[in-house]
Amino acid sequence: MELKRFRVTNFRSVIDSGWIELDRVAALIGVNESGKTNLLLPLWKLNPAREGEIQPTSDYPKKLFGEIRDAPKQFCFICAEFQTGELAVKLADISGAEPSTLEVVQVSRYYDGSYQIAFPECHPLRMLHSSEVQPVLEAAYGDIESAKTLQKEENSKAEILEALRDSIDAVAGVEALTSSSLHPILERLRKLVPSDPAKTSMVIPRLLQVLEAVEEMIQRLSLPEPGSVKEVITAVRAALPKFVYYSNYGNLDSEIYLPHVVVNLKRSDLGPREGAKARTLRVLFKFVRLSPEEILELGKDFKDLNSPARQPTEEEISQIADKKT
Repeated sequence: MELKRFRVTNFRSVIDSGWIELDRVAALIGVNESGKTNLLLPLWKLNPAREGEIQPTSDYPKKLFGEIRDAPKQFCFICAEFQTGELAVKLADISGAEPSTLEVVQVSRYYDGSYQIAFPECHPLRMLHSSEVQPVLEAAYGDIESAKTLQKEENSKAEILEALRDSIDAVAGVEALTSSSLHPILERLRKLVPSDPAKTSMVIPRLLQVLEAVEEMIQRLSLPEPGSVKEVITAVRAALPKFVYYSNYGNLDSEIYLPHVVVNLKRSDLGPREGAKARTLRVLFKFVRLSPEEILELGKDFKDLNSPARQPTEEEISQIADKKT
């Protein structure tokens, strides 16, 4: 999933940041103590790669400390919006919603550590207008009324027509038909299906068709909110990116040369400055689950055929860097 924007609320000095839009590369610019860190820490704590526990004494806003301590599950401190990409198809299979309505997901975290999943573009159908239901019932009524009837079906046909007429009258002009409005119609018609209908009947197959149509309407009206489906929550949580918060940027150079990194990570005689760089790089490589040797092998960019063991000079390293920009 790709992070598109996020919003921080009630975290340290931030009451409500509003939505912060993001691109592939984003920067927060401001003077010291202007609140940049208080915007980044909640994003890290949404799904930290390491550590990132909620710290009440430092994370709760001082003015709301008592309220949040008493009811942490009522206070959201971070909401992040992602593009779901290919995951939308899987979520649609699980929830029954259209994939196009699941392309955006909002993941919120609360101070009790819980998560809430929401799909802002997905609005499950909860009501139908009579104009969507009445024609279905009227068409069935007309077909059954004109259908050739077996002698033993005369009474049941009359009951079916009566039930359909009552159903048509019940929905006529109603602007908001819910699943509970349609259930009595479904149950009444369902009771009129004989246990052993005649194979040559023309009435019962049409009754079964209208029953299937009403059942489909009820099913559409009864689809749960995707964000409340356990399997959807599990799938989104599994696809949620891990966040790393790194503040000791002074330990690293703007450019690093991997062959030197490989050597330095194995040395025990580095000075304080180089030792700090090595420790920092070791942590970062651990986060991405790759070793510098693996990355070096994947992207070899220097080879002296006459002397395979020779390392490049500073000038050659500079030339290699220029080619990559």
